[in-house]
Amino acid sequence: GGSHSGGSHSGGSHSGGSHSGGSHGEPTSPPTSPPVTDPPTNPPVTDPPTGGNTDPCEAGFKIVLTPFDFSKATVPVNNLGDFCGNGAEPGGTSDCGGSVDPYIVYEGVGSGRTGNGDQIPITLVVKVSSGDYVPSEYNVDGDDGVDGPNTNGYRNNGVLGEMGQVNVRNGHKVSLDFEFRDGYGAGSSAVSVSGYFAFFDVDALCYCENTPPTNNCMNPDDCPNCYNKNGEQYWGADCVSVSNADITDPNLGDDSYGDIVLTTNPETSLCMDSTTEPGRTIFYGTKKGDGADNTNSWINPDGAQFENGGFPELTFKQNTFAGMFGFVNQDSLQIDYEVTGAETQKGRNLVFSAQLYLCLPDLG
Repeated sequence: GGSHSGGSHSGGSHSGGSHSGGSHGEPTSPPTSPPVTDPPTNPPVTDPPTGGNTDPCEAGFKIVLTPFDFSKATVPVNNLGDFCGNGAEPGGTSDCGGSVDPYIVYEGVGSGRTGNGDQIPITLVVKVSSGDYVPSEYNVDGDDGVDGPNTNGYRNNGVLGEMGQVNVRNGHKVSLDFEFRDGYGAGSSAVSVSGYFAFFDVDALCYCENTPPTNNCMNPDDCPNCYNKNGEQYWGADCVSVSNADITDPNLGDDSYGDIVLTTNPETSLCMDSTTEPGRTIFYGTKKGDGADNTNSWINPDGAQFENGGFPELTFKQNTFAGMFGFVNQDSLQIDYEVTGAETQKGRNLVFSAQLYLCLPDLG
């Protein structure tokens, strides 16, 4: 949840009046005390400005959405669920193992701002919030005896180019907390920030015929050709589920896209479901993807990360598998990632990033 800082107030001072006795020998009344007043009270605690294109930056600065760049992050811990992720080894520079926190820690992945506009470096900590974490784990891909791309899929966890990545086995779901902090370890603190969380490569193992967005995303009639080798109905779709309490239109500055952002140019292939799980919005992949559709970059060095109905740095098909949601004054986001269908040894990957509002020099 967001953090709140109360205003500070100093109480007024009161001095009693002075009285001198009369000149005719008449008794005088003792000095009277000033009226008793209640001590000053703090006004209601309020959040920093969050809407109406309000710019919280100081003069000479402008609020701008700035993307995370995971390629520039340091990953001192890559141990989600006690599995050694990409590049991690016990006691290594990227540490893992039973004596290490079961997290992925991305230090310096981006910058954020506090309520008064100050910039601070951001560390993103990803942890399992509830339930078990089950990554893919198999030795061969299909019948050809060739190692598959997700052999020991937890080795995919960590950094994927400019993005972050978490692997999950088919038929399983993991609940994740994405925490925004000013560092990692003793002395670090949670930081409330505003921006957009982005997810990519949300696709499926087959084509479904629904026309997104709709609240009937997993109707078998929509997916008549989605069967596994045993002839069983099998979707194998990526599903990203977000608490509605975390989804808010930031409406800050010039770069604001509403609360939920799906591509219109080209049209999204994601199906959005807001009824199956009360209080949550789920984004389902409905179209088949392949390795050629995967992406490890999305940062537009020359402008906005989303414009004209799409992500300018993604290909046509990559755009149809991507989306974002806005959030305001949050120090953590709770996101579920599920791969639907029957359990197999194979798995799929949640690919993610974010962009936060921060104050940059206004160059006119």
